[in-house]
Amino acid sequence: MILRILLIIVSLAHWHAQAATPVTSVTAHKNSIVYYGDISDAANEAVLELLNAHPKTFTTLAITSPGGEVNAGMDLGDMVFSHQLRVNIDDYCLSSCANYVFTAAPHHHISNRAVIGFHGGVTGMEDSFDTVVLTMPESQRAAAKATFANYIQNAIERQHRFFKKVGVDPTITTLGQAPVYNQHEASEAYVGWYYSIDDLHRLGVKHIEVINPPWKQRDLSQTVKFFKVSVPADRYHEDSAALAPKESHLK
Repeated sequence: MILRILLIIVSLAHWHAQAATPVTSVTAHKNSIVYYGDISDAANEAVLELLNAHPKTFTTLAITSPGGEVNAGMDLGDMVFSHQLRVNIDDYCLSSCANYVFTAAPHHHISNRAVIGFHGGVTGMEDSFDTVVLTMPESQRAAAKATFANYIQNAIERQHRFFKKVGVDPTITTLGQAPVYNQHEASEAYVGWYYSIDDLHRLGVKHIEVINPPWKQRDLSQTVKFFKVSVPADRYHEDSAALAPKESHLK
């Protein structure tokens, strides 16, 4: 239970430090499932119940979310992919929402003001966890770190399988951490990054329709800003989908 709480803290710390967290709700509206708030096991279960109870009704997931724990994000992404749900984003989809829900959809409808913010995938959690674990009593740190090392390795392997299945370049979660962007990553002015629609397509995220184009990425607030990451010309999802998962540095 303690580890679970820590993982949630690590996953959401950057977003919740700057803005109040919306209470998660899952509702049905015509042929859409409307998901608002943190991605969580309970909310995902509500989505699954709707899909199972009305197997031919829902074609769309309309989501507004700051993200959530990575496995919960992949769980929701798995549902989007297996049910071939279109993802609609009117306001924002950040962190695990961008990594695993947006990428899993066969088709995407976004408003011209939608914020699709990436912040790093599973491996990006390690440094944050190292910081959080220092707040624990010293006698608990070794056990927590060992448990987290097992968690992170399993999550890395799952993330590799996930992106291979959905046909998206897994570096979509890490390109913003390249050395060329160190000044942005180190700056408190930015909490993550975004891609152009063309670059999303290069990474394997296709069929993106903008409502009332053009789409222009915006900042959510003065403290929740995103920098633009450009995908190298030779970086295509076909080249990297077969990459073996990397091992965690935590041992």
